[in-house]
Amino acid sequence: MAVNPMSNGRVITPANTLPGDVPRIVNGEVHVGVDAGKSAQQLLKRYGYGAWVYVQLIAGLIPRGRSRGESAYHVMLDGREVGWLDSACSARHAGQVVNGDAWFLAHVPDRPTDRLTNRFSLRVSMPRPLAWA
Repeated sequence: MAVNPMSNGRVITPANTLPGDVPRIVNGEVHVGVDAGKSAQQLLKRYGYGAWVYVQLIAGLIPRGRSRGESAYHVMLDGREVGWLDSACSARHAGQVVNGDAWFLAHVPDRPTDRLTNRFSLRVSMPRPLAWA
């Protein structure tokens, strides 16, 4: 169980478990959208709308699209990549992913537009970027 500022002070229980060797979870103040592809939909659907989950962020490069080759944080859920933070967002949050690998809480939002399109998205709860302080 955890209290996250983005949960309006409620105690939340993530739907998945952390590996035993995780050093710490980074608490967040802002939600950051993940570029989640079609391949992530089944995994996110398993947790459902409104779920909180633990995700791992790993430094890497964007594999495809117009930003291909740019630095980005890849988002891993249960050991599978569900997407990445775009390069601009990754740059804003640089330094918050210690040694290029950290764990965060994430939320599968329950929005009417997602339900209408039968799409699942993911938002990572990250610390406020230093540039915003």
